[in-house]
Formats: sequence, structure tokens, C-alpha cells
Amino acid sequence: MDSSEKEDLKESDAEITQKLEKTRKLSIIEGSFSSIAGGAGENYVSPYALSLNASNAEIGFLSSFPGLFGPLMQIFGSKLMEKYDRKKLIVAFVALQALSWLLFVAAGIFFLKSFAPDLIVPFLIVSYIVNITFGSIVTPSWFSMMGEIVPEKIRGSYFSKRNRINGAIAIIVTIAAALWLDYSKKIDIVIYGFIILFIISALGRLFSAFYFTKHYVPKINFEKGYYFSFFQFIKKAHSNNFGHFAIYVALVNLTVSFAGPFFAVYMLKDLQFISRQVYFL
Repeated sequence: MDSSEKEDLKESDAEITQKLEKTRKLSIIEGSFSSIAGGAGENYVSPYALSLNASNAEIGFLSSFPGLFGPLMQIFGSKLMEKYDRKKLIVAFVALQALSWLLFVAAGIFFLKSFAPDLIVPFLIVSYIVNITFGSIVTPSWFSMMGEIVPEKIRGSYFSKRNRINGAIAIIVTIAAALWLDYSKKIDIVIYGFIILFIISALGRLFSAFYFTKHYVPKINFEKGYYFSFFQFIKKAHSNNFGHFAIYVALVNLTVSFAGPFFAVYMLKDLQFISRQVYFL
């Protein structure tokens, strides 16, 4: 390799480094819009279901079914990542997740129009499953992508900064949404209040998809024999630290899931809390 070829290679490496740095900045902006979507929408699905006259059993289904389909779709997403470009997968399914918030809007319109009242809450449950499914499919690709655009030596500081910014935005949006719902309830337009929040969520996630189109995502090459099945993992879980951690998290989630889905119901219906009190907690 002569000196000119080495110089071209150095320029190429410098260009890639610059693209990665730009992508890290874009990821913080993308995460901010994602936080807006979560703060305005995901945090208010259960209260929305209550406003649509969901029963306790339906609230349980609303919380448990997405929790089942989400992890299964992550497995499916990891398989898609082997066949398709990660960036295209992320952009496509994040955009679909954004559009799925319009199903929540439709549920509110059906309720206001008294259209098929017995099917509104089941429709909402299916809508939430669809929303979680699209979001879960991109999770493996997103983690894989972030592992490559954020060097190991700066991961701690970078994700600390990203999480601080995105977390602050999520808190602000969640509180603002709670205050808006309290106000909309006072003037008897609470369903319209929820509809506006879900439209904001859809827009936030669409902007998130847009910023993903600006990301630089290196191509990935899978090493032969990298994959192991779920049953192989279970078989070896007791003999390694990650297996112990996975079992611990699974048990914590199992116990929390017994009461967690009904905590919002208890505060809103039995304790008569208003929205902002629930989400300040």
C-alpha cells in the first residue's frame, strides 16, 4: 500500500468517525421525540381504558398481553436483523408504531359516537398489542446499532447524557399531559383530551422515525455460530452471571405483574386521585 492509499484510508476513517459523532448527536434528538411519544401516550393507556369504561379484567389484559407479545417480537426482530438492513427495519417499524397511535384515536372516536360499545375496549387492547409489537421488533436492531455507534470507552458518559436529557423531557411531558387531562376532565372533554395526547404521541414517533433516517449505521456481519436458542440459554442459565441476572429480573417482573396493572385503577377509581396526583407519584 503506497502513501496515497494510506492517506485515502485515513480520510475514510476520519469521515466514518465524523458520521458516527453526528449520529450520536442525532440519537439524542431522536430519543427526545421518542420521550415525547412515551410521556404523552404510553403513560396514559390505562387511564384511557378506564375512561372508556374498561373492567378490571380488561385492564389486566391490557397490561399482560403486550408484555407477552413484546418479548416474542424481540426474538422475531433479531431474526429480521439477520436478513434486512437495520436502519431500514428501524425506520419502517418506528413509523408503523407512530401510525398505530391513530388506532387509539379511533377508539376514542368510536366511544364518542357510541359505535360498537362492547368492542371498544377489546379494540384498544389489540391496538396496544400492535403498538408494542412494532416497538419491540426494532429493539434488537436499535441496541445493536447503538453498540456500534457508541464506542465502549464513552458509553457510560454518552448514555448518561442521553438519558438525562430524554428523561427530563419525558417527565415534563408526562406532567404537562396530566395537567391537561385534569383540565379536560373539568370541562367534560376528557376523551378529546386523550385523543390530542395520542396525536402528539404519533407526531413524536414520526419525528423519531425521521431522525433515524439521518443516522449512519455501519453494516453488520454475523459470525458463524453466534446464535444460541432460548432453551440452550435456560439450560446454562444457572452456571453464569448473566443467567443469574436474567432469572432475578424475571422473578421481579413476575411478582410486580400481579399488582402492577391494577395500581393505576386503584388510585384513580378507589382513592379518587386525579391524573396529576397519580403521575406526580
